[in-house]
Amino acid sequence: MTTPPQHDRPAGAVDGAEAVYAGLEREARVDRVAPLADAAAERPLTDAERADAVRVAETFLRSPEVTVGGFAKMLGVAPGTLRAVLAGRYRGDVDGILRRVRPTVNAWFRAKGAPERGGFVRGAVARKISTALRYVTARGGMGILYGASGIGKSFTLRSLVTIDYPTALYLEVSDDSRTTKNLYKSLAGKLRVRGVPTTASRAVLFSLLVERLSESRRMLVIDEADGLDLAAFNGLRQLHDQTGSPVVLAGRPNLERRIEATRRRDEIGASVAGRLILRMHLGETTEGSDGGPGEWICSVGEMAMMLKRYRVLFEAEAIRWLCSLAHLTAIRGAMEEGGLRLALNVAELAATAAGDRAVTVTLCRAALQLLRGAEGAAQLGDELRRTVRRAPGMAAVG
Repeated sequence: MTTPPQHDRPAGAVDGAEAVYAGLEREARVDRVAPLADAAAERPLTDAERADAVRVAETFLRSPEVTVGGFAKMLGVAPGTLRAVLAGRYRGDVDGILRRVRPTVNAWFRAKGAPERGGFVRGAVARKISTALRYVTARGGMGILYGASGIGKSFTLRSLVTIDYPTALYLEVSDDSRTTKNLYKSLAGKLRVRGVPTTASRAVLFSLLVERLSESRRMLVIDEADGLDLAAFNGLRQLHDQTGSPVVLAGRPNLERRIEATRRRDEIGASVAGRLILRMHLGETTEGSDGGPGEWICSVGEMAMMLKRYRVLFEAEAIRWLCSLAHLTAIRGAMEEGGLRLALNVAELAATAAGDRAVTVTLCRAALQLLRGAEGAAQLGDELRRTVRRAPGMAAVG
C-alpha cells in the first residue's frame, strides 16, 4: 500500500494535474460506483472494497487543490488518522472511514461542477482564473491576474477560494491594508493570530506570519492588489520567500505596471517582478483577430444560469443580447463599469420592470438607456445588433 503524502499542503509541481483524477471525476458525475456507506454498513468491507477506497483516496490527494487536512475534515477525522488509515496502521474503525471515502469524493466533484441556483458559474474568466490558481499552487510560486473592472474577477476569486481552496487566505485590499504593516495586520487577522499588540511592529508581525504560514503554506490571494504601496509588494515577496506559500495578486491592468516599478526602486529590495511565474491578462484573448468577438466572457447558457438569481423568465433573445452586452463592453474597455457587471445590472433593472412578465430585449434596451444614458446606449446599439448573432451556446437555452 502506498504511503500518502506526509504534509498538509497542496502537492508539489504536478504535470497534468487534472488528468490525475479525471477518472474519479467521471465516476462521480455518473455515479458508476454505489456509495458503500449506503449499502450493508454493518458488514465488514471486503479486501477489494478496502483497496478501492484507498486507491480513490490516494488518487484524490494527488490533486493540487486537495490537502490531507482538508480531505480529513471532509471525512470527519483528524489528518493523522487519515494518514494512518491509508498507511495500514490505524487500529480503530477503518471500515467506517473507508466507507465515507467514495461518497465524499463524489460529493466534492458534484459540488465543484454544479453551481448553486443563480450563483457562481464557471465561465471563460472563471476557467482562466481557475487554471492560474492551479498552476501557481502546484508550483508554489507567485503570479498575477489582471483585467478590466466588471468582468467578474473578485466574485470569481471569492467563489473559487470558497469552493476549491478553502484553506487559502483571501484578502481584498482597502485603505486599511495598503501599507506593508497594515497588510501584515490584515493577514494576521485572517489567520486569527491571537494576542497581537496593537502597537506591534512590522518585524513582529512578519515573524508571526512566517511562523504560521511555514506550518501550513496556505495560498495567499490578494485582490485589488493594484492599490498596494510598492513596498507592500516586497512585503509579500518576503513572506513568499520565507514560507513557500503560493501568492496570487489580482487587480486592474495597472497592476502589472506597478509590479514592474519595483525593478526601479532600490529601497524595495529584491525585484518582485523577477519572482513571478505567471502573468495572466484576463482580457487579452477576448477580441478576435478580425476585430470581432473572439473568446467570450460567458456563453449564452452560462448567462442563463446567472440570470436565475432574478427568479423571472428571460426570453432566449434577451439572454443572447445580455451575453453580447457583457462581451462587447469588456473588449472595448470603454466603461469603468464594464462587461459582466453592467450586463447583470441591466438584467436586474429589466427584471424589476418586468414584474410577472417575461424579460424581453426591449426591456433590456430600456434598462441600458436608464443606466448609461441615451447616448451611451446608442453607441453600443449597432455593434450589439451585429454581435448578438454570434453569441455562443444558444442551444443551451433554446
